[in-house]
Amino acid sequence: MREHGSYPVILDAQLVDRYYNGFCNDVLWPVFHYVPLPAYQAGAEKKFDARLWEAYKEANARFADAVLEVWSAGPPTENDSTATAKVPDYVWVHDYHLMLLPSMLKQRMPELNIGWFLHTPFPSSEIFRTLSMRSELLRGVLGADRIGFHLFEYARHFVTNVRRLLGIKNAHDRRGVVLDVDGRDVIITCVHAGVEPAALSRVAALPETEQARR
Repeated sequence: MREHGSYPVILDAQLVDRYYNGFCNDVLWPVFHYVPLPAYQAGAEKKFDARLWEAYKEANARFADAVLEVWSAGPPTENDSTATAKVPDYVWVHDYHLMLLPSMLKQRMPELNIGWFLHTPFPSSEIFRTLSMRSELLRGVLGADRIGFHLFEYARHFVTNVRRLLGIKNAHDRRGVVLDVDGRDVIITCVHAGVEPAALSRVAALPETEQARR
């Protein structure tokens, strides 16, 4: 993996199940997508398993250790044939699986420039507040210096959650929406994910594409 500039984060099977399948996909994903929890028979309601939240925190901490290990190693030397990745200007963190990672990184290395991008909707405050760990998740994301969402609606929901649940007010300038987080500016932006139309057009025009279409 390192020959391609990739660095693994090793998680054991139980941690993966509780972190990824449990907390990420059974707790966060439904809330973020406004999917109601399934109904159970009276007396058999599904209770929240605190071990899922602990696994989420542990997995995020493992990612923080891995990121800082790569960062502290610096650029690869000319004699190091196994490390080809350059030290980036930003640490980009992706999606709801790693909402605690930005703050974990910022606390340990404040000089890092950190971005976090969400690849799903972000729910309204009425929905998000149903999570008992709502404040910890918001604080985790606010460790980033720039936070991106697909749509203005998602960004607005995030800012509203931060204001209502954490009491952090927002302002606007040429950079976008700005949150003052302990004296540090956090920029909220909308970055629409998409495809490269010209590349698709080139592929669509190829004879083999037309043959496959027919």
